[in-house]
Amino acid sequence: MEDTRHLLELMEEENSRGPQPGGTIPVTMDISGMYTNIPWQEGTDAFKEAMEQRVCKAVPTVFLITLLHLVLSCNLFTFDGTLFLQLFAVAMGTRVAPTFACLFMGWLEKKMLQDWRGRPPRLWRRYIDDIIFLWSGSKSESL
Repeated sequence: MEDTRHLLELMEEENSRGPQPGGTIPVTMDISGMYTNIPWQEGTDAFKEAMEQRVCKAVPTVFLITLLHLVLSCNLFTFDGTLFLQLFAVAMGTRVAPTFACLFMGWLEKKMLQDWRGRPPRLWRRYIDDIIFLWSGSKSESL
């Protein structure tokens, strides 16, 4: 509910700035099955990049990455009475999953927006894997 209120306030604020360019449309995106589709290597790269930006590195990044790999690779779950070991991506019930996903999505988002060629989207906002932006370009520019 809080996120919905924030989104509505954000849109109201954008509207108060004046009319949008003609043809502007709101666009939403969602990563389907995000947690279970984050590759460990790219996720670890995002984690490492974020950890290297810390001011206090009393706990070395390499140690944190070792702990992260333990969390990622030691997840057991049961389904229909059978025990499984998570071999790829992030187990959804893991406490580190939302933070890992946010770091990965921020890392991916940064790369995507840096490489964007053409008219940039307007009002880009993301919450974990849910993205909303305003697009005022043509259909051919969006491809």
